[in-house]
Amino acid sequence: MALKFGSVVQVGCGIFIGAVGKAIYDRFYGDDTTHPELSRIYCKYGAPMRTTLLKNHNYIVGYNTSRKIPDWVFQCINKECLGGKAKREKCSFKEDPRIAKAFSSSSHDYQKSGFSRGHMASAGDNRTSQEMMDDTFYYTNIVPQNAQNNKGIWYKIECFCRKLAEKYSNVFVVSGPLFLAERDLSSGKKFIKYQVIGPNEVAVPTHFYKIILVEKENEPLALGTFVVPNKQLSPETQLTEFSYPLSFVEKRIGYELFVKLDKENLESFCVVENCDLNSDSITKKTHPS
Repeated sequence: MALKFGSVVQVGCGIFIGAVGKAIYDRFYGDDTTHPELSRIYCKYGAPMRTTLLKNHNYIVGYNTSRKIPDWVFQCINKECLGGKAKREKCSFKEDPRIAKAFSSSSHDYQKSGFSRGHMASAGDNRTSQEMMDDTFYYTNIVPQNAQNNKGIWYKIECFCRKLAEKYSNVFVVSGPLFLAERDLSSGKKFIKYQVIGPNEVAVPTHFYKIILVEKENEPLALGTFVVPNKQLSPETQLTEFSYPLSFVEKRIGYELFVKLDKENLESFCVVENCDLNSDSITKKTHPS
């Protein structure tokens, strides 16, 4: 089930492409028939909206034009999108032409930064066509990531999701950055502090989240929420160490995820699945990251 997209959804008094844009417009600005005068005044020149929705061949991005990284990346992984002969070596990182340069990151930001260019939607999840894999190299899908984290635990989680796709009809994955508060020991106050890199001041997350929903026979079965710090971790680290309630992530990103899902009746993810990231079936490299 490869989602066939390739456009930007303009929100806030603009032209909407598909139901997603319409739903967001209604949520933030209300129905024109309910507040026609308000809509006429405030939408005359375009109301402000920070998050830009970008539709690609097999994933959707909520892009943050202030931080120059995605807020979230939503994808569906299954056997179909893992099949194919697309090659990572034919891909190259590129600026997204749908985003104005003032709001985009670029290769210059990552040079000598000490951070790797971390995919949210992995190249290895998109092998059906070269075009599909190429899409994952837009900088709108990329986040500054600790290099050891990127090729360590994050890579293992990506492999884990691909193994799930061989077993289940669909694996829905939402990935994104988090900026978590820390308490200052001297004052006792909490602060959110994060580094920025490059001339575009690209935000470096303190953590990443990955939310995994698996379907069995096209019915939702289990949901897992995982929060991983953006730093080097021990190779022996297990996925269960980073398991959190979905509400933990939702509270910090400021919106609900899987709003139409009956979450109360889902199985506990790491009970249904063996969340051992160090098993041979997970660590064996069968797909590019």
